[in-house]
Amino acid sequence: MLNARLSSTSNGDGHMPFGQINGSIPHTDYMNTLPRAMAAMCKASIQSDPSSSTATSCKFLFDNGCNGFPGFAGDGQIEVCEMAESPLTQSLLAPDVQVADCGTLGHANFIGIRFTAIAYDRLFASGFEP
Repeated sequence: MLNARLSSTSNGDGHMPFGQINGSIPHTDYMNTLPRAMAAMCKASIQSDPSSSTATSCKFLFDNGCNGFPGFAGDGQIEVCEMAESPLTQSLLAPDVQVADCGTLGHANFIGIRFTAIAYDRLFASGFEP
């Protein structure tokens, strides 16, 4: 994660009613990870129940072949290249920020994670009590 930032508030009880981590992920890292995971999810859905709504949607949206591999179109499987080259994926995962990394501007995707935390003395998993 690039340019990570943590912000939070706390109250008198030691609770953190609001916390947030912000930063960016280089677009190349994003595109090397997310389409692969999405294709795997679609493949699993198609293999477990080819007529399910998820499998049908995956095939409709992404089973369109790849540049250089038109034979992948309509084969009932979702390849990583089909996911990565899909216009839907390209628009949804398009880089949305430019960040400076070692003095060079690069394309990245913003990420933010919001959380709440409460103060708690200790929590032991079974078998790890003092």
